[in-house]
Amino acid sequence: MRRVIIILILTLSYLGSEAQIKINLDWYNKHTYKLYQEKSWPRLIELGDDAIKAGFDFYYLRMRLGIAYYEQGKFRYAISHFEHALKFDINPLAVEYLYYSYKFSGRQMDANLVYTKYKKQLKSRGVSSAIGILTGLYTETGIKLLSPSSSEYGSLLYVHVGAEQQLGSRLNLYHGYMRYSQNSFQYESIPGLGPGGIVLTETKRKYVQNEYYLKATIPVIKGIQLIGSFHTQQIIDTVQFNNFSYLGGLSTSLKFMDLYVSYSSSRINENQHDQLSAGVTFYPAMNQNFYLQSIITNHVDEGASNIIFYQKIGLRTGENAWFDFYGSFGDMRNVQELDGFYIYNLNNQLNTRLGLTGTFFLGEKVKLLVGYTNESYKEIDTGLPYNQHYLFTGLKVLIKN
Repeated sequence: MRRVIIILILTLSYLGSEAQIKINLDWYNKHTYKLYQEKSWPRLIELGDDAIKAGFDFYYLRMRLGIAYYEQGKFRYAISHFEHALKFDINPLAVEYLYYSYKFSGRQMDANLVYTKYKKQLKSRGVSSAIGILTGLYTETGIKLLSPSSSEYGSLLYVHVGAEQQLGSRLNLYHGYMRYSQNSFQYESIPGLGPGGIVLTETKRKYVQNEYYLKATIPVIKGIQLIGSFHTQQIIDTVQFNNFSYLGGLSTSLKFMDLYVSYSSSRINENQHDQLSAGVTFYPAMNQNFYLQSIITNHVDEGASNIIFYQKIGLRTGENAWFDFYGSFGDMRNVQELDGFYIYNLNNQLNTRLGLTGTFFLGEKVKLLVGYTNESYKEIDTGLPYNQHYLFTGLKVLIKN
């Protein structure tokens, strides 16, 4: 009899606890749904977090939390909730929200992985693929002006034309051609006939630099990418020679920041150069409307080490306007920046670069870029300082986005 009573007590306790769990689950479901209908996003997030901490986790809760962050523009927070929602149910709506959360977080490669995995669900929602043989075009042209001006050197002209390919979800390629040209002048006084007896002659020489740049981005898993680049420069001056560089790197995306590390080896002006870079990009608003990027580089030139610091601040100032403020500090001779996109193969010492780029959205697929950079130099032979003022404009066209 005693044994029967104990079993009965345990059974009633178990049923009571099950009833309590069901009530709590229903309570959280009911109240989070109410807050969702009211679009009370902060309160919904607070209550949803309490539910998860209490051990109550279900599809609709994760969807409501993800949408609450998404509607506030906090796409990086929304990602994890939509990922959890898909563990409960592979719903096309959850997939679509996840895809755009990655995309609007600046993580297009991860968005492509989502598209490949859930192609059927995304097509049913009318979402088009960003994968293709040609996904984007970019062109840029600019001029560099010396200050103080020099009678020995003309303005440096620059043009860049590039194309982007997304070959499946596992390989992104960017190809770029660049051309720099500059006239230089030599003056010579020679004896002449007649009054005065001196004739000033001018000899013009053209400096030309042709470049090819290739960058490959390979996602390992969502949030981790391998980066590789190759850059070659063909220089035609009084003599002709080639520079080249190779870069390999790794980037990883966390909830509110990205981490980056790379190593490059190059042969520039007949000398061996190696550099190791590490950087971090913070997203305080959990989206691309505001970010802070810092990169530190250790550059080694024939055994001599040099530290360069790069800082960039990105800020959206309106629906169709974006500005980047940036600066580089340190001796940048023969240093690479932006995954090897730029190689400063210089004779004189470049100490500081300060610039501003404005990006203006002309439509869903077209962006206009306008920028200015001030570069501070010091002549190696004389030690005299001078500046170069770089003005440029560019156009980016997204063929698939």
